[in-house]
Amino acid sequence: MNENSTTRPSRRLLTPRRAVAAVGVVAVAGAGLALGTSVAGADDPTDQYGTNQAGLTYGSLFDSTSPDHEPDLIRVLATNGREGYAYQRDLNPPELEPANPEEAGELQDARDQKAAAAFVDALADELNTRLATTPDDAVDAYRAAVDASHARSDNRVQDTLATTLTALGADEDDAQQTAAIDDALQAAAEAVQREIPVYESDGTTQIGVFISG
Repeated sequence: MNENSTTRPSRRLLTPRRAVAAVGVVAVAGAGLALGTSVAGADDPTDQYGTNQAGLTYGSLFDSTSPDHEPDLIRVLATNGREGYAYQRDLNPPELEPANPEEAGELQDARDQKAAAAFVDALADELNTRLATTPDDAVDAYRAAVDASHARSDNRVQDTLATTLTALGADEDDAQQTAAIDDALQAAAEAVQREIPVYESDGTTQIGVFISG
């Protein structure tokens, strides 16, 4: 990797699982809510970053104290297992950063609608049936399926899922339904994922991609 700075950047990586949480934190901050502003041992987070020949900083997101102090290139783990850097502007594009709570809600609704459409289409394919639904019903079913996937032993949550799926026309007694729902949730997740280029620290040599959901 091309490095000008004598500072050794942090080795902590942003993984796809962490990216979801990190993007959520940025969204909350953009909506005007509280964000912590101190990191132990890092009075000036920019001291933790390296600088490449183009003058771009690179390092770990976990060394930043706020979105304003994030490096230009954030250390990530690509899908091919290689460590590299993704542009901060790609991880947090302006169009996905809400200016207020209302915009945050609108962005979440739009994301859920896109995921829900993919969920219903995939579920219909898996069950080899046709599911008649409105966008609102699709979102209700998708959200119920997400909740149920996190609380498989909660009968109340499972009953809610069964009710929403029955409203779509799915057979709640279908033995294939559980596996079909899991596959449909995967399709929904993929529908809202973004592939982000991963580079060496020079910011130009691409070495892989990073998935942000």
